[in-house]
Amino acid sequence: MASPPTTLSIPDLERLLIEKAKRLESLIEQRDKLQQQIEELDQQIQNAASLDGLARRGRRRSSNTAPLRKFVLEVLQNNENGLGIAELTRQVIAAGYKSQSRRPENVVHQCLYNTPAIERNPKTKRYSLKK
Repeated sequence: MASPPTTLSIPDLERLLIEKAKRLESLIEQRDKLQQQIEELDQQIQNAASLDGLARRGRRRSSNTAPLRKFVLEVLQNNENGLGIAELTRQVIAAGYKSQSRRPENVVHQCLYNTPAIERNPKTKRYSLKK
């Protein structure tokens, strides 16, 4: 640290000390304001995070007790003659499956198509369990 120039008088040194003290006080006040803003932002972040995703964009995924395939297999076990997609979809939803899809028939159709234990009768266009 360099020593102050010796040509300054005592009143000049006192003035410099007062200016430095004012600058220091100003910087401390500025820091305190910024710290308060940070604390307010942290509080807003915590409040937003505690909404459990209510403010999220888009749809939330349905919570089902079992996969769609299980619902479909149960419904088809009770209908030996088989069912069409529309009726099968109604019975699956009645059994408790929840879907956010605009066309749940499409979801059921994909399940039927991808389940090897299910077959489609081309004449009746009904789905049933393979024998």
